[in-house]
Formats: sequence, structure tokens, C-alpha cells
Amino acid sequence: MQGQKEKGKFKHRGPMCSGAPPPCNACIAANTGCVFREDLDRRRKEAIKRKAEDAEHHRDLLGGLLRSIRWSEESDAQHLFRLIRDDAPLAAINASIDAEVRKLRGYSPGTDATIDGLLQLRSEAANLQEQTMLARARRKTMSVEEMSDEPLFRLTAKPWTTVTDDDYLVSHLTSLYFTWWNAFMHPLHEPTLIEAMEKGDTSSLLCSPFLVNAMLALACGYSDLAGAFSDPNDPETWGEHFYDEAKRLWDREEGRASLINLQGLYLLLFYCNMHGKDQLGWSTLSIMVQMYQDLGLARQTKIPRGCPAEDVDKLRAAMVNATWSVFVCSTMFAMFLLKRPTLQPPTVARPYAGEDLNPSVQWRPYPRLERVEPLYGNSLFNAHCDFAEIAYEVALSVPFTKNEDRNAPVQLLHRLHTWHDDLPTKLRLYPEAPGPLFELHAVYYWCALTLSEVSDREPSREPTPPPFSSTSAVAAGLTVRGNSLLMIREMLPMFRHYRRTYGLVRVMAGSCQTAAVAYFILLKALRSPSSQSGENEEALIELTLYLMMGARRWLVYAGIIRMLRPTAQLIGVQLPQKLMEMLDEFDKTVWPVNAHRRIKSVYPNLALVKKDGLEDEEVTMGELLTKWEGLSAEDASEN
Repeated sequence: MQGQKEKGKFKHRGPMCSGAPPPCNACIAANTGCVFREDLDRRRKEAIKRKAEDAEHHRDLLGGLLRSIRWSEESDAQHLFRLIRDDAPLAAINASIDAEVRKLRGYSPGTDATIDGLLQLRSEAANLQEQTMLARARRKTMSVEEMSDEPLFRLTAKPWTTVTDDDYLVSHLTSLYFTWWNAFMHPLHEPTLIEAMEKGDTSSLLCSPFLVNAMLALACGYSDLAGAFSDPNDPETWGEHFYDEAKRLWDREEGRASLINLQGLYLLLFYCNMHGKDQLGWSTLSIMVQMYQDLGLARQTKIPRGCPAEDVDKLRAAMVNATWSVFVCSTMFAMFLLKRPTLQPPTVARPYAGEDLNPSVQWRPYPRLERVEPLYGNSLFNAHCDFAEIAYEVALSVPFTKNEDRNAPVQLLHRLHTWHDDLPTKLRLYPEAPGPLFELHAVYYWCALTLSEVSDREPSREPTPPPFSSTSAVAAGLTVRGNSLLMIREMLPMFRHYRRTYGLVRVMAGSCQTAAVAYFILLKALRSPSSQSGENEEALIELTLYLMMGARRWLVYAGIIRMLRPTAQLIGVQLPQKLMEMLDEFDKTVWPVNAHRRIKSVYPNLALVKKDGLEDEEVTMGELLTKWEGLSAEDASEN
């Protein structure tokens, strides 16, 4: 039809439509039909009106939800709360509301208003479910977070990237990166980089398009915006477009050694790892280590010739930060894959000491801004460096060989525990602790549990290490391996507090690794009748819930969850029915089709890496998933 129009304007060149309701004046004057879709009208007034209506819709849904929790019995309210907390499908929430309506109908007439409210809530939830199903493919639904999002920085896309010209997207991703990644490991010196990005000087020694695109690629893993995906219909493509741009720019560098190239490689390493490509990540680490050594950063901070005088102090601060951060990265990645670390601790001074350890910043879990907690970032990074010097020896020493000191595991565990006990008051954990502080304590348990699990013998009686001074669960055990379950029980409240405070929409990446290590230790323990308790099974379920949220964002953790069933079969463990149902839902809603083909990982399965500490049988994620998916395909074809 000649005059038919879509997206609020004529398809042919002619007068613009005058707006709804149809027929519009322009179409009447042209004597043509008018088909007007209000939902696609992008004019400012109509768009604002629809956004306000969407906001009212979400307020109604929230109000109904509060009524349901307020008037339900305690057990029913807790059930509904758990469904929401666990990111249950809206269909499950609807079913819970229906059950409440059936109960309330048997009460006095005074409950009619509550029933009406619940029925309205159910209708609203059904509508929202329908909208979510339409938008699920591109992970883009209207949320309160998104409507009120105010990035921490106001930056421009140009001249830093050719992937997008959306200034908001670049500001959003940079804010995510400095909230969830950099606040803990400090590879980038935030004030220096942000100032350099604002200046827009691509020839700067402090910032480059390569570094910015690498940062944006990694940050996409924390974003739900369509622009964070190279294909909005495929959630596994987060950051790919920025990664490809970063790789193109890195190729142009032809291996040139510089601070910003070192930082960019650091970020690409993590990007590869979170996509389940840790073999590529390890290769990237090798290039990064060589560049680190070429720059001589472990021994000195040499300012390049031609550095403007006003940038010397900024560059020196960025170099010292990067020096220690690269060492920490090398150590933690080695422990992640149970490999020997490639870098020794630096001899240059730490970036912060004395009074520099005292300042704090207000940490907000961006894009949620309603909660603010003090974060002593300089002190946190210094403590992380102390921890990494011990973790370096752990990574260097495991798995232990028969000829080495049989007391080495106990001594290292004692050093780890002393470090944890001696943390300053401002770095002690509390229920509402900010994410980076929670992460520091989580990686302590990761290191201690890994040390316990790969130690294949009991310590000898002499020489004995000094007695533990701590009052925590670790001190209660007499052997290293025997402490594993005690440490898991000790750390679980910490995970619960984080979950209650910040939810599970965005979790700290390192804490997921801690959960994964504990997860396989628990699974292995369930082989023993003495460990087959309800407490241990509930702990396994709780860790799975936490890992689920990491799996929704990062393929490496999806692969870890996918390993649970075949691992249980191989070691002869019967999984709890509730956990089996969770894994069924995971297979349907989270695990992508043929995802095992994307995973190129040598991540060690701690439940299989050493059977009873006797056999050197190593089974990696890549090997196990390939075998399991092949068996699953055979079963499906037979059925």
C-alpha cells in the first residue's frame, strides 16, 4: 500500500505522519491507508510517555509483590522470596502467587482486597514474562537499573574505538570495569587512565585505542545492554566486537613493549579465560611476561624518553601498579590451572605504603547506586600483594612430589592463615562488605582449599610447624586435607551475606573460582558415608546457586557446572534430587548448544586430578566435556 507506514513514518518519501491515533491527518490528505505502530514511534514526547508507562508498570508489579510478601504466611513469603533471589522463571513466581490466592480464598471476606492485589500481580508478572520471552534472545529487558543508570564517568567513544559511536555505552562499560574488575587487582591506574581518556590524545603514553578496546571487551561480561554483544541474539558473544578490534590494533603494534601494551595484554588474558579459552589465555600470559621482563619492571620503573614532564609522576604510578598487578595475575592464573608461576615477586617498592594506605573511596555496586560502602582500595591492593607472595609459593609447590618436604603444605597453610588473621581492621570482613573486599577473603579460601586438596599425604611428625594462633575452623584440624570441609563451612556464611546484600545479578569473578574449588571438594567428600550429610548436600546446592550466576555471564563457569554430572558418575556419587532438578534447568536455560566446542580449556577438575592422592590421573574441563557431550549425543540418538 503506497501510503502504508511503519516505525512512525512513510516508507516512500513524502510528508511525515502526524501521529496516532490513525488515520493521521497526513494520510487523510494523501488519501492513503495509515498503519501506525505506537511502540515503534521514536518521537521524544511519545517515547517519554511510553517510558513513563513502563515505569508505572514496574511499580505496579513491585507493589503487588510487596503485598504478597506482607500478607502471606512466613513460610510462604520466604518461599516467594527464595524464588526471586534465585532468579527463578516468572512462571514459577506465578505458580507461587496462584497458591497464595487459593489459600486466601478460604479466609474471611476482609482478604478480598489482598486477593485482588495478588491477581493483579499475577497478571502483571504474566505480562512481564511475555515481554521477557520476546527480549530474552538479546538479553535486553527494561529494568529499574537501566532506567536510572548514571555512569560513574562521562567519556566519549571517539577517538578510542571504531566499534561504536555510543558515548553512553563506553561510559557504562568503563564504569563496570572499574567497579567489578579493577578495584581488586589494579592493572590500570584509574585516575591516570580516566584523565587520559577524557583528553582524547591517542599518542599518549598512558592510554591507547588498543588498551581501551581490551578494557571494553572485558567489561562487556558484566553488561546486559545489547551493545555489549557482537550479536545481540547470542549472549555468548559478549565483548567479541571490542576483542576483535583490540586484536587488530595489537597486530599493528608488532610486539612493541610498552606499559599500555602490557596492560592491554593483561586484560585480553582475562577475556580469553572467562570465555573458556584458558589455553589461549596462557599463551597471552607468556607474551605478557616476556614484555614485562623486557621493560625491566620487576627491578625498576624506567620512564621512557619523550614523556612530557607533567606526565612523569602519573606514568610512574601507573607502572608500579602494573608491576605488582602483573605478578599477582601470573600467580593467580598459575594456581587456577595448577601450573608453575612464571614470575617471581618484584623487588620494586609497593605502590602504596604508610599514610597512602589510609584513604578510602565510596564503593557503589554500579549500576546499582543505592548502596554505598567505604573501600580502602590502596590498603586492599597492598594486602593482595602480601597474599600473592604466599600464593606464589603455593603455586610453585603444588602438586607436591614424593621427594619434597612433607610438612611444606602445613607450613604454607599456616602462613596463609596468619596473613588472614593479621589483616588490618579496615580490611576485616563484615556482612555488607563491598565486593572487592569480599573478593580478597574469597581468594584466601581458594588458595587454602587448593593447597589442602592437592597435598597428597599427611605431614610427618617432625619437624612440626608452630601452633596455629587463629581461632577459626582451620586451626581445629590436625592435617591439611582434613581441614577442607571445615574451611568450606567457615566460608559459606560469607557467600550468604554477599548474596543477601548484593544479590546474584553481578558476582565477583574470583569468588566463583573459590566456589568451584569448594564445590568439587564437597562432591569428592560425598563418596564417603561419613560425609553424606544433609549439611554437605545443602552446601553443594548453595555453591551451585552461586556458580549459576557466574555461569550466566562467563562460559568458563558454565563449563564447571556442566562437569558436575559426569564427575559424579565417574566417582560414584548420587546427586541430591534438588540439585538434579537445578542442573536440568541449567541445561535448558543456560548451557548453550554445542558450547563444549567453544571451550578450549585445561582447567583441572579437583575431584579427579588425583584420586585419593595416589594416582596421577588428570582430567581437564575440555577433555571431560568433549567425552560427556559425545555420550549424551549417543544416548539421544538411541532414544
